[in-house]
Amino acid sequence: MADGLWGSNVGTNVEYRIMPSNGDQRWYWEVIKDGHEVVARGVADTEPAAYQQADEAARKAKLID
Repeated sequence: MADGLWGSNVGTNVEYRIMPSNGDQRWYWEVIKDGHEVVARGVADTEPAAYQQADEAARKAKLID
């Protein structure tokens, strides 16, 4: 979806924003803390990989277990 996809980790203030990356068939992702602070971002080859990378980044930042 062009507007981006949001996911949240239940019980935390962490959200993932996943969206297509400007027509290059890759996926942009962000990890957002407290509704506004971007703590990590990146680009993945597929949508599932973007979710996985966002989750790994949130774990590395010790935002989730």
